[in-house]
Amino acid sequence: MFVTMSSLRILSSQATKLVLYVISALISLVINTNVCSADVVHDFMDDPAITNFAAVICVLNSHNDRFVSISCPDRVGDVNYTWHPRSSNDSYIERNAYISSQHGLETRPVSEIIISESVAPIWIFDRGINSTSFNIYVQRDEHYIMTENRLMLLCGPVDLELTPTLVSYLTNTVDLDHSHTIRRNTYSSLTRALDKYSSGIGVVYLRRNSFHHPLMGCGSRASPLFRNPNDVIIDEATGLRTCVVDPMSTLPIGFLCEGEIEPPDCFRYLISDNNYVHHPLVHRYMTAYNDTLLIVQPFVYLASPLIEGYCVCRDRVNSEVVAKLIVKPRYEYVCDINNMLMKNRLKYIRHFWCSFVLHPGSNVTIKFPADSDIILDDDGDEQIELKDDTPPNLFYTTFNPSSLRKLRILGSSKWNNHVLKRHYSEKLAGDALTLDVSNARKGVVKLSYDINKPLTMIGSYDSLCFYWRLLPRVNYPFEHIFATIRITLSLTHPYDVVGCETGEMRIFDPQSARRRCVWKSYTGIRRFYRQCIIHHNSGVIRTGIYCKPGEMLMPPNCSESAFDLSTGGSLPWPPSITNMHMRKVDGLQMFKFTINPIEVFSLSCNCITDRGIATSQLILESTYHEHNVLLIRPLFSAQRNERQIYVNKSDIIYDPSPSDDFLVSIKVNHEGRSISPGNTYSYECRYVYGSALSREWSSIFGQRYIEGSNSWLPRNLRWSYFEKIRRGSTYHLRGVNYNEYITGEKNTLVVKIKKNIGEDNEILEFNYRSSGILISKDPNNANSLSFHYLCGLRPDVGYGLVDRISEVDRERLNITDLRYPSGTYKLLEMVVVTTDPYVHGCGVTFTGEEIFKPDTVHITDANDGSSGCQVDLSEHRECGFYCPPPYVIDPPLCFQEVLVDGVVTQLSDISDSMVYHKSTHFSLLSLHHSHKQSNQEPKMSPPLQCRCLSITGEVISTINIVNYYSNDSFKRPKGLMRVYRHILDELFGQ
Repeated sequence: MFVTMSSLRILSSQATKLVLYVISALISLVINTNVCSADVVHDFMDDPAITNFAAVICVLNSHNDRFVSISCPDRVGDVNYTWHPRSSNDSYIERNAYISSQHGLETRPVSEIIISESVAPIWIFDRGINSTSFNIYVQRDEHYIMTENRLMLLCGPVDLELTPTLVSYLTNTVDLDHSHTIRRNTYSSLTRALDKYSSGIGVVYLRRNSFHHPLMGCGSRASPLFRNPNDVIIDEATGLRTCVVDPMSTLPIGFLCEGEIEPPDCFRYLISDNNYVHHPLVHRYMTAYNDTLLIVQPFVYLASPLIEGYCVCRDRVNSEVVAKLIVKPRYEYVCDINNMLMKNRLKYIRHFWCSFVLHPGSNVTIKFPADSDIILDDDGDEQIELKDDTPPNLFYTTFNPSSLRKLRILGSSKWNNHVLKRHYSEKLAGDALTLDVSNARKGVVKLSYDINKPLTMIGSYDSLCFYWRLLPRVNYPFEHIFATIRITLSLTHPYDVVGCETGEMRIFDPQSARRRCVWKSYTGIRRFYRQCIIHHNSGVIRTGIYCKPGEMLMPPNCSESAFDLSTGGSLPWPPSITNMHMRKVDGLQMFKFTINPIEVFSLSCNCITDRGIATSQLILESTYHEHNVLLIRPLFSAQRNERQIYVNKSDIIYDPSPSDDFLVSIKVNHEGRSISPGNTYSYECRYVYGSALSREWSSIFGQRYIEGSNSWLPRNLRWSYFEKIRRGSTYHLRGVNYNEYITGEKNTLVVKIKKNIGEDNEILEFNYRSSGILISKDPNNANSLSFHYLCGLRPDVGYGLVDRISEVDRERLNITDLRYPSGTYKLLEMVVVTTDPYVHGCGVTFTGEEIFKPDTVHITDANDGSSGCQVDLSEHRECGFYCPPPYVIDPPLCFQEVLVDGVVTQLSDISDSMVYHKSTHFSLLSLHHSHKQSNQEPKMSPPLQCRCLSITGEVISTINIVNYYSNDSFKRPKGLMRVYRHILDELFGQ
């Protein structure tokens, strides 16, 4: 896209200007720029121009903006303009820029701020015919560093005076998040400073990205790109250059090798114990200068597993190691303000005195001059009133914040960093940080990050700030010392995800979980249960679960496997669900869930107490999704396979009244579909204009109006559907509430209407959860139920259209009142396959969910207080038991085996007239008709039992089968009671 700028740098100024104008014109055709854009070409006389605004602010970013050309005119009207800071000549080598200073701004040569190893400088001030341009071009194979966080250039009148108020405006008021303009009618110190000029100024801010800090590291030779030459250890005998770098740093790491790097993909692989160790989680990675310089940034804001090892550089001739880069994380950081005060002899330090990344398991110790009267300020930075009995020293010291109750957050949207105060709960979630100020009077404060506790940040990712101050007393002529320590946190997990948690301390965004998580109350157990269902059908979702202290994740840590809610067993995570490779925190597991339309599953991870009771459950579900379009044709172009059907008008209009209680006859085309668990089907209702008459129909009313009138009926289909019934020789549609015929888990089957953005056509969506329980209460349709829906022009709209058609059009189109509502309707029949039968029984159930018949007799065990039920098999003929994970059923083959007086007994040894089987979720026992032929007598005792156990062996629920039939040969077993621990050993291998 661009001319090769290495050659452009040595062109004459006129030719350079011409090329830049051509590039500017080309870019303007393809980039819609506001002020400045990713590749920036701008003339302050072009739109937006400084002639129309008080200021045109152009904000550049060192990482993104690799090609920049910004022109400052020599003259605006009758006023001479130039770049500020002004230069005595046009040499690019001696041009200066503004940087921060203790009292505002100071100037420094650009050559000392922007540094590279390129043969030709990557920046240049180029004198043109009527302007001077500031140009930067960084080729893909080049890298540069900035020694300052920001630099500033001004395009303004030659005699522009940077007054303190103007400097304050440019450094404290102007927002550097984006390029923008400032209007002349804005009353500020900026507009007051420009009152005597007819035009405004152009301001260029170049912000340093973290990737363009001076590099940590070393190489086979010295380089101006490295941060501190003193960090390199040179072996006097061999000349080997060695350095140690901390991967937990926001600063980039460089390794300069003019030989051969080993491993070839250094940092993606490191040498450890003579083996290559793979480390895929590197945030940024690039090579420059013909692959001789490697620049990486391993740190990301999330705490990934630490990397450790080394890379070497070998001489191409003799293969000797000439440089070694050792990667070793640190856990103990020290900010020694005492040492820095002595080393700098109280000189102003422009940047942070110390800057660290605190990660799980690490701590930072801040040392400063001891002061028995130090003021530990926590609430603010207001003027501190000293007590009358304060010792008569010339100075006093403060440290704040002195607790984590109110944090100091470093804001950086302006030229000067601003410190904002935030309550802990407004900015951080989790309790991993502790601040120890018990030794502050001795000059020591310690901030620690607990390795076993979670921590995340709410809102934008910002750094914390602590500062120690030395201030003179009143009327003592000495400037204060302000030592600022920046702490960047490596977080255990992201905050803005759908997270499942139950503790008082919230570590996930509650708003994200509001629509996907519900509280449930156990039936028979005085406990609540948090269930979060992530039903995924697009993109990538991050989610997680966190257990309270004392709880544990099941299956163990949920790292490699999950419970399969369809079978009750455990399965490895599918490829579409991966762990987020965070640093391990007890009770916390994070997942990345990627859509895969082929996979259908419902998997869960649970938190359980020390008794084995589940307190929360994260369910990850993937369903098969299919989109269908149902075409609606006008009556006069409809197909012949139509049926006449009757529907009550009050069921299909928005606001029915008593006068609307009459039947409407419509013609329909039938569409049928069966839906089973794990599927999502959507149906779009769309009108078709096929014939000339159809197009004329559209011209009378307007296509968008008719499409907007197409609807799915009944209108309240989220709660009701149509039941098709036969009355004599005709069919009728009757509105029925879902809960009249179906029961089970809430939100197992969700029916809703949605629209695509910018479209009027309604889409009916069926979402059938793969793990949900759906039961038919209709004894005649136990295995499936038929739901009917109408798609077409709403009858109330159709009848209203009659009055809008002229008599001429009615005669021409042969339209009568009897033919309304108009058009062929689609009658969609969804045959919903149920998961389980409607029987008497019990198990792990929740209040408000009717899983079993409500007249089931519930009992409480007198010994352990567990809940359960008793089923009279002779009366009810069938019963069921539900024991979902993380609980285990005892015996494992429930109803094929039963407990009789605590002894596992085969059902076939008891009776031939009882049959066991399984539905999707239930273990079932039914009475076979053979008992009538065998003349078996029912027995009330001993009851046949199945139990649901926690992994610790605690009984959660028990079903007792009484009044059952047994063979005459069956005797009460004599033997040892089954030990629950054996079951757990078999299931979990413990």
